[in-house]
This record gives sequence, C-alpha cells and structure tokens, in this order.
Amino acid sequence: MYKKIRAKFECFKINEAFEGDEKVHEEVQMRAVTEGSEENKSFSKWTPAGGFDLFITNPDAFGFYKEGEEYYLDSTPSTGEVSAPQINNPKIENNFTYHSPKDGQQEKYQELRDRAKVLAYLIENTVPDSREKSLAITKLEESVMWANAGIARN
Repeated sequence: MYKKIRAKFECFKINEAFEGDEKVHEEVQMRAVTEGSEENKSFSKWTPAGGFDLFITNPDAFGFYKEGEEYYLDSTPSTGEVSAPQINNPKIENNFTYHSPKDGQQEKYQELRDRAKVLAYLIENTVPDSREKSLAITKLEESVMWANAGIARN
C-alpha cells in the first residue's frame, strides 16, 4: 500500500472576488492533466479524469496559482493535527518547489554534468584513495547540484 500518492493537475480558471479595491478571495479550478508532455501522459494513465476547486482567503497565497500552469498534488493520510503551512516567504516557497525544466535548461544541466565528470575523472586518476579524495568528489557533486539549483530557481 502506498504511503503517498502524487497526481498532477492544471490550473484552468481563477475567479477573484473583491470588496472595493481589496481582494477577498480566489477560487482556483484544477483539472487532471491529460496531454502536453510524456510526464502528463503517464499521470493521465493513472488519473485519467478529475478536478477540484480551491477557495483561497489567505492574502499571502493570492497569486500563487496561475492559469495554464501545472501543479503536483501530493496526498498522504492525515494522522494527527499539523498546523497549516504559512505561505509568507517567497524564497522558501521557491527553494522548496519543484521547477520543471524550461527551454534551454536541460542543455545547461548536461553541460555542467559533462564538465564536472571530466574533473571527477581527473580527481579519480590523480588523487590517492583517501578521505580528501572522497571529499573532493562529494564537493564536486554538491557544486553541480547547487549550480543546477541556481539554473532551476532563477
């Protein structure tokens, strides 16, 4: 039995309500993805239809969802009381959100990995087996990871 299930949805409509100039809520309408990418086709195989609406009244969450954008929905059983997450720090939201590759990013990721691999082989073939060699390889892996994060997040 699964402990977590992931589905993928597209935001297809956002209705906003105002009192005067002040936004008081957003109604976000979501539907299961069915096409557009190989990943979407895979999700559609297991979740061929479905949808839901979100009624958002938290001003810090206004604008998070965008029409035409796709979002993952992760479901886990509720096993106790956990406070709702506060959406109030854009940097945290950005750093802990999946960023699907955009045009040109895959090539940048590959170039970074290819060049780092050359250095990794140089370290492997030049440095004697040691703690320092292990650390050098680990730090190189970390460098590639952070460089990829910099591309994805910005």
